[in-house]
Amino acid sequence: TQTNTLSTFKIKSDLNSYSISPYVRLDNNFFNSPEFKFLKNYTTDVGITYNSLNFDLCVDLLNTSGSRTYFLNEQVKHNSIGPFISLTNTMPIENSSFQIIYGAKLAALFTESKLTANQSNTSNVQTYNVTDKNNYLGGLGTISLGIINPLPQGMFYFMVNGTIRNDVSKIVNPRCGANIQCDAANAAAVNSNLSSAGYTA
Repeated sequence: TQTNTLSTFKIKSDLNSYSISPYVRLDNNFFNSPEFKFLKNYTTDVGITYNSLNFDLCVDLLNTSGSRTYFLNEQVKHNSIGPFISLTNTMPIENSSFQIIYGAKLAALFTESKLTANQSNTSNVQTYNVTDKNNYLGGLGTISLGIINPLPQGMFYFMVNGTIRNDVSKIVNPRCGANIQCDAANAAAVNSNLSSAGYTA
């Protein structure tokens, strides 16, 4: 970042993710019509799924006296929500107490991802702010296969899942780099498109 100096980088990153999927179980009589009669043997759940992913990154550059000379802060927030349907079925294994369980889950998701970032020049003066937001429709599909072993104290499950999803948005992350002049005289110079004193996303 600066030539002929000794510097120390401080880097902190946090990644938080959670998912909520409340659901309602449908009665098998719901599928009395001939078109859906094959679903009567399945346990069917419908509901809404919500996924959240947050990523925070902070980078500080300190000089030899311990003073900060440069900083970079980035935060990406990713949220997706939409309806889903889940189908599961169990099949006994002949001459055994074990059962095979299999199923699938499909979801249609509205996705929003947003980047907010700011950074300084090499004199610890904030010269750059950027936001980037991406909205679109995505999806999620999961196939599950497992074995159930009934025991006196309850059930033992062993499950294997495979998931395909495209509800993760692409975030474009421009940064100050080689051959880019990043020191702006003022906020207007930073925000002006293709400015010689700054740059924009």
